[in-house]
Amino acid sequence: MKTLSKMLLISSMISLPLFAKAQENIPFSYTSSLTNKIVQDTIYNAHTLESSNILSKENETFQRYLKFAKNNPASLKLANSIYFQSKKNPLKKKQKFNNLEDIRYKIIPVKDSTKAEKIAEKMYEEFCYNKNSNPKTQLTEGCSAQVIADKINGKWFAKATVPKESPVMTNAYKPKAIDKIHELMHIEREAPNFTTLEIYNKIKNSEGEKAFNTFRVCEETATSINDIILSDEIYKKINNFPLDTTINYPKASIKTDFKDLNAGEIATTFRELLKTNKTIEEAIMSDKGQSFILKYFKNK
Repeated sequence: MKTLSKMLLISSMISLPLFAKAQENIPFSYTSSLTNKIVQDTIYNAHTLESSNILSKENETFQRYLKFAKNNPASLKLANSIYFQSKKNPLKKKQKFNNLEDIRYKIIPVKDSTKAEKIAEKMYEEFCYNKNSNPKTQLTEGCSAQVIADKINGKWFAKATVPKESPVMTNAYKPKAIDKIHELMHIEREAPNFTTLEIYNKIKNSEGEKAFNTFRVCEETATSINDIILSDEIYKKINNFPLDTTINYPKASIKTDFKDLNAGEIATTFRELLKTNKTIEEAIMSDKGQSFILKYFKNK
Protein backbone atom coordinates (compact mmCIF):
# COMPACT_ATOMS: atom_id res chain seq x y z
CA MET A 1 0.00 0.00 0.00
CA LYS A 2 1.31 3.41 -0.85
CA THR A 3 2.48 5.29 2.19
CA LEU A 4 -0.18 7.66 3.52
CA SER A 5 0.90 10.54 5.76
CA LYS A 6 -1.46 11.59 8.50
CA MET A 7 -3.94 13.73 6.72
CA LEU A 8 -7.55 14.76 6.66
CA LEU A 9 -9.23 13.91 3.39
CA ILE A 10 -11.63 16.70 2.48
CA SER A 11 -14.07 16.76 -0.39
CA SER A 12 -16.06 19.98 -0.74
CA MET A 13 -18.06 20.21 2.50
CA ILE A 14 -17.60 16.54 3.46
CA SER A 15 -14.80 15.44 5.79
CA LEU A 16 -13.66 11.83 5.65
CA PRO A 17 -11.90 10.07 8.55
CA LEU A 18 -8.44 10.98 9.76
CA PHE A 19 -6.46 7.79 9.20
CA ALA A 20 -4.24 7.22 12.19
CA LYS A 21 -1.78 4.88 10.50
CA ALA A 22 -0.31 4.31 7.05
CA GLN A 23 0.32 0.98 5.36
CA GLU A 24 3.92 0.26 4.51
CA ASN A 25 5.93 -0.06 1.32
CA ILE A 26 8.61 -2.65 2.09
CA PRO A 27 11.74 -2.46 -0.09
CA PHE A 28 13.74 -5.59 -0.84
CA SER A 29 16.26 -6.88 -3.33
CA TYR A 30 16.95 -10.21 -5.03
CA THR A 31 19.24 -11.66 -7.64
CA SER A 32 17.52 -12.18 -10.97
CA SER A 33 17.81 -15.73 -12.31
CA LEU A 34 17.65 -14.30 -15.83
CA THR A 35 20.35 -11.62 -15.65
CA ASN A 36 22.19 -12.63 -12.46
CA LYS A 37 21.92 -8.98 -11.40
CA ILE A 38 20.50 -7.58 -8.19
CA VAL A 39 16.95 -6.29 -8.68
CA GLN A 40 15.42 -3.73 -6.34
CA ASP A 41 11.69 -4.12 -5.72
CA THR A 42 9.00 -3.07 -3.25
CA ILE A 43 6.03 -4.72 -1.58
CA TYR A 44 3.34 -2.05 -1.83
CA ASN A 45 0.47 -1.60 0.61
CA ALA A 46 1.78 -4.18 3.04
CA HIS A 47 -0.07 -4.65 6.31
CA THR A 48 2.24 -4.78 9.33
CA LEU A 49 1.37 -4.88 13.01
CA GLU A 50 2.74 -1.35 13.32
CA SER A 51 0.90 0.12 10.33
CA SER A 52 -2.43 -1.68 10.04
CA ASN A 53 -5.69 -1.21 11.92
CA ILE A 54 -6.93 -4.46 10.34
CA LEU A 55 -4.13 -7.03 10.51
CA SER A 56 -4.74 -9.89 12.99
CA LYS A 57 -7.51 -8.01 14.84
CA GLU A 58 -9.84 -11.04 14.66
CA ASN A 59 -7.23 -13.78 14.95
CA GLU A 60 -8.18 -14.58 18.54
CA THR A 61 -11.80 -15.13 17.52
CA PHE A 62 -10.70 -17.22 14.55
CA GLN A 63 -8.57 -19.45 16.81
CA ARG A 64 -11.56 -20.01 19.12
CA TYR A 65 -13.70 -20.92 16.13
CA LEU A 66 -11.04 -23.30 14.80
CA LYS A 67 -11.14 -25.26 18.07
CA PHE A 68 -14.94 -25.17 18.08
CA ALA A 69 -15.24 -26.38 14.48
CA LYS A 70 -13.05 -29.42 15.11
CA ASN A 71 -15.71 -30.67 17.53
CA ASN A 72 -18.71 -29.41 15.55
CA PRO A 73 -18.45 -30.75 12.00
CA ALA A 74 -21.87 -29.38 11.01
CA SER A 75 -20.31 -25.93 10.94
CA LEU A 76 -17.54 -27.21 8.68
CA LYS A 77 -20.09 -28.77 6.35
CA LEU A 78 -21.84 -25.42 5.93
CA ALA A 79 -18.63 -23.62 4.96
CA ASN A 80 -17.43 -26.49 2.79
CA SER A 81 -20.74 -26.54 0.91
CA ILE A 82 -20.55 -22.81 0.19
CA TYR A 83 -16.90 -22.45 -0.75
CA PHE A 84 -15.94 -25.88 -2.07
CA GLN A 85 -19.41 -26.92 -3.30
CA SER A 86 -19.49 -30.22 -1.45
CA LYS A 87 -20.58 -31.22 2.04
CA LYS A 88 -18.90 -34.63 1.70
CA ASN A 89 -15.87 -35.40 3.87
CA PRO A 90 -14.93 -31.78 4.67
CA LEU A 91 -12.35 -33.08 7.15
CA LYS A 92 -10.77 -35.63 4.83
CA LYS A 93 -10.66 -34.21 1.33
CA LYS A 94 -10.22 -30.65 0.12
CA GLN A 95 -12.75 -29.97 -2.62
CA LYS A 96 -11.85 -28.12 -5.80
CA PHE A 97 -13.03 -24.54 -6.18
CA ASN A 98 -15.44 -23.89 -9.05
CA ASN A 99 -16.93 -20.42 -9.59
CA LEU A 100 -19.60 -21.74 -11.94
CA GLU A 101 -21.08 -23.85 -9.13
CA ASP A 102 -20.49 -21.30 -6.36
CA ILE A 103 -23.75 -19.91 -4.94
CA ARG A 104 -21.99 -16.65 -4.10
CA TYR A 105 -21.88 -15.98 -7.84
CA LYS A 106 -25.56 -16.84 -8.35
CA ILE A 107 -27.22 -14.04 -6.35
CA ILE A 108 -26.66 -10.87 -8.41
CA PRO A 109 -27.55 -11.21 -12.12
CA VAL A 110 -24.84 -10.25 -14.59
CA LYS A 111 -27.20 -7.65 -16.05
CA ASP A 112 -27.04 -5.73 -12.75
CA SER A 113 -23.23 -5.69 -12.60
CA THR A 114 -22.81 -1.93 -13.22
CA LYS A 115 -25.17 -0.96 -10.40
CA ALA A 116 -23.82 -3.70 -8.17
CA GLU A 117 -20.20 -2.55 -8.54
CA LYS A 118 -21.09 0.97 -7.37
CA ILE A 119 -23.00 -0.27 -4.33
CA ALA A 120 -20.28 -2.79 -3.45
CA GLU A 121 -17.56 -0.15 -3.67
CA LYS A 122 -19.44 2.00 -1.14
CA MET A 123 -19.69 -1.05 1.13
CA TYR A 124 -15.93 -1.54 0.84
CA GLU A 125 -15.26 2.10 1.69
CA GLU A 126 -17.53 1.87 4.73
CA PHE A 127 -15.76 -1.32 5.83
CA CYS A 128 -12.44 0.52 5.75
CA TYR A 129 -13.70 3.74 7.36
CA ASN A 130 -15.20 1.73 10.23
CA LYS A 131 -11.70 0.43 10.89
CA ASN A 132 -10.05 3.84 10.58
CA SER A 133 -8.31 2.74 7.38
CA ASN A 134 -7.88 4.35 3.98
CA PRO A 135 -9.77 2.35 1.28
CA LYS A 136 -7.16 3.31 -1.31
CA THR A 137 -4.23 1.74 0.52
CA GLN A 138 -5.42 -1.63 1.79
CA LEU A 139 -4.83 -3.84 -1.25
CA THR A 140 -3.04 -4.13 -4.57
CA GLU A 141 -4.33 -5.36 -7.92
CA GLY A 142 -3.07 -8.58 -9.47
CA CYS A 143 -4.19 -11.62 -11.39
CA SER A 144 -6.11 -13.27 -8.55
CA ALA A 145 -7.71 -12.69 -5.15
CA GLN A 146 -5.44 -13.86 -2.35
CA VAL A 147 -3.69 -13.01 0.90
CA ILE A 148 -0.07 -13.92 1.54
CA ALA A 149 1.77 -13.52 4.84
CA ASP A 150 5.55 -13.44 4.52
CA LYS A 151 8.79 -12.05 5.93
CA ILE A 152 11.39 -9.88 4.20
CA ASN A 153 14.65 -9.11 5.98
CA GLY A 154 13.01 -10.34 9.20
CA LYS A 155 9.98 -8.04 8.85
CA TRP A 156 6.62 -9.82 8.94
CA PHE A 157 3.76 -8.54 6.81
CA ALA A 158 0.57 -9.62 5.06
CA LYS A 159 -0.51 -8.50 1.61
CA ALA A 160 -3.96 -8.66 0.00
CA THR A 161 -4.42 -8.81 -3.77
CA VAL A 162 -7.57 -8.66 -5.88
CA PRO A 163 -8.08 -8.97 -9.66
CA LYS A 164 -8.22 -5.75 -11.67
CA GLU A 165 -11.74 -6.62 -12.82
CA SER A 166 -14.56 -8.80 -11.54
CA PRO A 167 -14.78 -12.17 -13.28
CA VAL A 168 -18.07 -12.00 -15.19
CA MET A 169 -19.23 -15.38 -16.48
CA THR A 170 -22.50 -16.50 -17.98
CA ASN A 171 -25.03 -16.38 -15.14
CA ALA A 172 -22.23 -16.13 -12.57
CA TYR A 173 -21.01 -12.85 -11.08
CA LYS A 174 -19.73 -11.26 -7.86
CA PRO A 175 -18.66 -7.60 -7.50
CA LYS A 176 -14.94 -6.83 -7.21
CA ALA A 177 -15.41 -4.81 -4.02
CA ILE A 178 -16.90 -7.85 -2.27
CA ASP A 179 -13.65 -9.64 -3.05
CA LYS A 180 -11.82 -6.67 -1.51
CA ILE A 181 -13.74 -7.08 1.75
CA HIS A 182 -13.28 -10.86 1.58
CA GLU A 183 -9.50 -10.54 1.39
CA LEU A 184 -9.32 -7.92 4.14
CA MET A 185 -11.31 -10.27 6.38
CA HIS A 186 -8.52 -12.79 5.80
CA ILE A 187 -6.02 -10.08 6.78
CA GLU A 188 -8.00 -9.63 10.02
CA ARG A 189 -7.61 -13.33 10.82
CA GLU A 190 -3.89 -13.75 10.09
CA ALA A 191 -1.83 -15.26 12.89
CA PRO A 192 0.75 -12.65 13.98
CA ASN A 193 4.35 -13.26 12.88
CA PHE A 194 3.64 -16.50 11.01
CA THR A 195 4.07 -16.70 7.25
CA THR A 196 1.42 -18.51 5.21
CA LEU A 197 3.88 -21.32 4.46
CA GLU A 198 4.87 -21.66 8.12
CA ILE A 199 1.23 -21.98 9.21
CA TYR A 200 0.37 -24.54 6.52
CA ASN A 201 3.48 -26.65 7.11
CA LYS A 202 3.09 -26.51 10.88
CA ILE A 203 -0.47 -27.90 10.69
CA LYS A 204 0.37 -30.54 8.09
CA ASN A 205 3.50 -31.75 9.89
CA SER A 206 2.16 -31.74 13.45
CA GLU A 207 -1.53 -32.58 12.94
CA GLY A 208 -1.79 -34.12 9.47
CA GLU A 209 -3.71 -33.57 6.25
CA LYS A 210 -7.10 -33.90 7.95
CA ALA A 211 -6.36 -30.99 10.28
CA PHE A 212 -4.99 -28.94 7.39
CA ASN A 213 -8.19 -29.40 5.37
CA THR A 214 -10.21 -28.43 8.43
CA PHE A 215 -8.11 -25.26 8.76
CA ARG A 216 -8.63 -24.38 5.08
CA VAL A 217 -12.41 -24.72 5.44
CA CYS A 218 -12.37 -22.61 8.61
CA GLU A 219 -10.35 -19.94 6.80
CA GLU A 220 -13.18 -19.49 4.29
CA THR A 221 -16.12 -19.71 6.70
CA ALA A 222 -16.67 -16.07 7.74
CA THR A 223 -15.50 -14.68 4.40
CA SER A 224 -17.84 -16.83 2.33
CA ILE A 225 -20.90 -16.22 4.50
CA ASN A 226 -20.16 -12.49 4.45
CA ASP A 227 -19.96 -12.60 0.64
CA ILE A 228 -23.51 -13.96 0.63
CA ILE A 229 -24.79 -11.38 3.13
CA LEU A 230 -23.39 -8.49 1.08
CA SER A 231 -24.50 -9.87 -2.30
CA ASP A 232 -28.01 -10.36 -0.91
CA GLU A 233 -28.05 -6.76 0.34
CA ILE A 234 -26.88 -5.45 -3.03
CA TYR A 235 -29.56 -7.41 -4.86
CA LYS A 236 -32.23 -6.02 -2.53
CA LYS A 237 -31.01 -2.44 -2.95
CA ILE A 238 -31.09 -2.73 -6.73
CA ASN A 239 -34.56 -4.25 -6.73
CA ASN A 240 -36.04 -2.27 -3.80
CA PHE A 241 -36.68 -5.25 -1.52
CA PRO A 242 -36.75 -4.75 2.27
CA LEU A 243 -33.52 -5.95 3.86
CA ASP A 244 -35.33 -8.37 6.19
CA THR A 245 -37.06 -10.14 3.29
CA THR A 246 -35.86 -13.70 2.62
CA ILE A 247 -35.39 -14.25 -1.11
CA ASN A 248 -35.23 -17.68 -2.70
CA TYR A 249 -32.54 -17.31 -5.38
CA PRO A 250 -33.36 -19.84 -8.14
CA LYS A 251 -29.82 -21.14 -8.72
CA ALA A 252 -28.21 -20.38 -5.37
CA SER A 253 -28.89 -23.40 -3.16
CA ILE A 254 -26.54 -25.92 -1.58
CA LYS A 255 -27.18 -29.57 -0.78
CA THR A 256 -27.27 -30.44 2.91
CA ASP A 257 -27.89 -33.56 4.99
CA PHE A 258 -31.62 -32.89 5.12
CA LYS A 259 -32.87 -30.32 2.57
CA ASP A 260 -31.54 -27.68 0.21
CA LEU A 261 -30.36 -24.45 1.80
CA ASN A 262 -30.73 -21.25 -0.21
CA ALA A 263 -28.33 -18.31 -0.13
CA GLY A 264 -31.25 -16.03 0.72
CA GLU A 265 -31.89 -17.84 4.00
CA ILE A 266 -28.17 -17.86 4.86
CA ALA A 267 -28.06 -14.10 4.32
CA THR A 268 -31.10 -13.13 6.39
CA THR A 269 -30.27 -15.59 9.19
CA PHE A 270 -26.69 -14.43 9.67
CA ARG A 271 -27.57 -10.77 9.20
CA GLU A 272 -29.94 -11.17 12.15
CA LEU A 273 -27.35 -13.11 14.18
CA LEU A 274 -24.80 -10.35 13.63
CA LYS A 275 -27.04 -7.93 15.51
CA THR A 276 -26.01 -9.71 18.72
CA ASN A 277 -22.65 -11.20 17.69
CA LYS A 278 -19.57 -9.21 16.67
CA THR A 279 -18.27 -11.69 14.09
CA ILE A 280 -19.64 -14.45 11.89
CA GLU A 281 -17.57 -17.01 13.80
CA GLU A 282 -19.24 -15.91 17.04
CA ALA A 283 -22.62 -16.07 15.32
CA ILE A 284 -21.94 -19.66 14.27
CA MET A 285 -20.83 -20.65 17.78
CA SER A 286 -23.90 -19.07 19.40
CA ASP A 287 -26.87 -21.20 20.43
CA LYS A 288 -29.06 -19.65 17.73
CA GLY A 289 -26.36 -20.13 15.12
CA GLN A 290 -25.97 -23.81 16.00
CA SER A 291 -29.73 -24.28 16.04
CA PHE A 292 -29.91 -22.94 12.48
CA ILE A 293 -27.01 -25.02 11.16
CA LEU A 294 -28.24 -28.26 12.76
CA LYS A 295 -31.51 -27.93 10.86
CA TYR A 296 -29.49 -28.67 7.73
CA PHE A 297 -26.35 -30.60 8.69
CA LYS A 298 -25.68 -33.56 10.94
CA ASN A 299 -23.04 -32.89 13.56
CA LYS A 300 -20.92 -35.86 12.55
